[in-house]
Amino acid sequence: MPPTIKETRGANNAHYGTPEHFNGTADTNNAVIIPSGRLLSALIHNTGDTNNLLVSFDGGTTFKTIGITAGDNSLSIACDVASFIIKASAATTTYEILLTYEPVTMRERIVDRICD
Repeated sequence: MPPTIKETRGANNAHYGTPEHFNGTADTNNAVIIPSGRLLSALIHNTGDTNNLLVSFDGGTTFKTIGITAGDNSLSIACDVASFIIKASAATTTYEILLTYEPVTMRERIVDRICD
């Protein structure tokens, strides 16, 4: 199962405005990815060479297929979602994900420090 990134706010959260990159292996079960900030964009790359990677931005109602052939093995999308789902079409497949976040304003940083 891929890592689930719990959403956190606070002075110690390094992901606001900073890209986050991770690799993993998906199986046929839904794996929920929860971004750690306000998401701007996601690059999801199927690094496997046998099975498709499926991704859903609507809670698992519909899935976009990310294939295994060059030119069809990644999805780059501008989005602001609280979570998304990934899974393999069969057995397992490996993936790479790069998430970019909206930068935090100075006011938000001060409020977060006060609330921590």
